[in-house]
Amino acid sequence: MRQTRMRARRVGGNGDKRGYSLIEVMIALLLSVAGFVPILSLLTMSQQVGQQAQIQAVAYNVARQQMEQLRALDHSNRPLTAEKAFPIPDDATAALPLRASAVTMTGTYAITATTSGTLRQIDVVVRWKSAVRGSGSAAQSPTSEVRLTTLVAQMPPF
Repeated sequence: MRQTRMRARRVGGNGDKRGYSLIEVMIALLLSVAGFVPILSLLTMSQQVGQQAQIQAVAYNVARQQMEQLRALDHSNRPLTAEKAFPIPDDATAALPLRASAVTMTGTYAITATTSGTLRQIDVVVRWKSAVRGSGSAAQSPTSEVRLTTLVAQMPPF
């Protein structure tokens, strides 16, 4: 009768000659990279969307402030105008995100008469153009805007 001896296999140490092949390591790296690329892409996109939302909030606040200034004017001090530029306050540009330093923001307003002689329509528009990252130039970047419109009635004298 033959006796067979079973040897205990050593894990690790100098006696273990088994390991991972180069192919297995390369496949594992490929799968890891394939998983990380979409995650990094989403992070970059979310950062850009967040920055655009901050710029839009600043533009909305500038338009709202200008609208309130125009509404506070007396009807006689609010002449009709087709389109007139107004300056963007320094505190608004300082509120832009740090990476949005290449943002160009402009503001215009128009006061027009309606068919009724007692109503005037006030339109305030704040536009901005951001420099596009990567390929392309600022001239090719899209222009975004915030537009506020209101009607103001002339109050009859008492």
